[in-house]
Amino acid sequence: MINNPLYKKACFQAARRAMLENEYVIKGFVEKIVFENYSDEKLDRLNILLRDIYDNDLFDIIMGVKKHKDFKERYDQEILLEIENYSLAYREDAVKQNTK
Repeated sequence: MINNPLYKKACFQAARRAMLENEYVIKGFVEKIVFENYSDEKLDRLNILLRDIYDNDLFDIIMGVKKHKDFKERYDQEILLEIENYSLAYREDAVKQNTK
């Protein structure tokens, strides 16, 4: 997977986010979820999503302000739901780390 051009493109697009919070979370998503679970077809869809999604929309998903359903006419719902779920776990883990 590391040498897959679509995976490399997803890593690049994850690192080009304008908001640092988006970059950290999406980079982790690509490394932990995408690396082991995505086919080339799904990688292509992820790359389209990362290319097209507005940083403010992505930030709202990552922070839990909005749900994937709020963007059902705009973005890939399956992938956005996976990002939403990953972000929820990421936020919960951050809270646990801060309460120790």
